[in-house]
Amino acid sequence: MLAWTGPGVLVGRDDEQIGLLLTGHASTVASDVRPRRSAAEGQWARALADVVLRGVEGRLSATPESTVR
Repeated sequence: MLAWTGPGVLVGRDDEQIGLLLTGHASTVASDVRPRRSAAEGQWARALADVVLRGVEGRLSATPESTVR
């Protein structure tokens, strides 16, 4: 959705508000996954949790300017 272009797609600072909402949701997902990763039984479940956490942490450490046009 953020990659859509054209006049009137995102008005004013909508892109910044969307970015803040997505950041909040990503933080929530990460805080839910962290304790489950420790308790996960099986290598596959731990590996999946690690992938999710690496992705979220990488995105959350980026500045908004580098992720939103």
